[in-house]
Amino acid sequence: MNKGDLVKIDGEKGWADLEGLGVRMPEEVRDMLFNRVRGLNNPEEWGKFKRAYMAYHRFFKITAMLTPGFIVRNAYTAAMNNLVAGVTLAETRAGIKFAYKASREGLDAALKSVPKKDRQLFETAYRAVLATGGGQTVDDLLYPVIKGRGASYLEKRPVRNWIQANEATESAVRMGTALHALNTGADLDGAAALITRYHFNYSDMSTLDEFAKQFVPFWTFATRNIPLQIVNQVARPSVYRAYESLQRNFPVEEGTVLPPWLAARGPLGLAIVTGK
Repeated sequence: MNKGDLVKIDGEKGWADLEGLGVRMPEEVRDMLFNRVRGLNNPEEWGKFKRAYMAYHRFFKITAMLTPGFIVRNAYTAAMNNLVAGVTLAETRAGIKFAYKASREGLDAALKSVPKKDRQLFETAYRAVLATGGGQTVDDLLYPVIKGRGASYLEKRPVRNWIQANEATESAVRMGTALHALNTGADLDGAAALITRYHFNYSDMSTLDEFAKQFVPFWTFATRNIPLQIVNQVARPSVYRAYESLQRNFPVEEGTVLPPWLAARGPLGLAIVTGK
């Protein structure tokens, strides 16, 4: 299947399969639904539907990502993955410091900021970071904008600043992972492989990925992260038990108003309440 190919939808067969399970719907609803499904088998109608959907798709992804919360979520998720990977706090701090120095002043300045004996280590680690792609900024923002008609949107200063901040965050957490891999005996390829396992390579896409991410927001992250979390909970359960212990010991203060979707996740109540 190539990108943009017409997808054949056999609504009648699909409904027949559902009827075999005992599913029912009013006849007028079924007829209305099937008329729309049959319409999508027409190339012209499918084209109209796809253009309308993609316009909304781009709007949703851009507005969802251009927020401080997105960068914070990225940082927290990556930090959790680094803990599971065994990255030490010293490696994390060193990676963050080096990556931010490199993003602001360039690689040469960042290398000069570390002891001479460690420069080869940090340069190799940084090469491993670069070898594993550009992170979600490239996959989930640049792709839908450039593929659409909004490339000039990327020239706006707030958007450029946000892209740089998110890229710096991605590089910082990946740098810690690379340092850990090299400190435990891996070479450049091994460091890149460890980064890809825990933080993913958003430039390494299959044909299915290229097609699906046009329609499903955050497809790449979800299809990589969900299997990773399942495996990690089996391989390193102690990290997840520690997090669950934090949830139990630091609940949100009673009476705090939360949306149902957030309350169900058991958020941490780490804020200091004053005035009582």
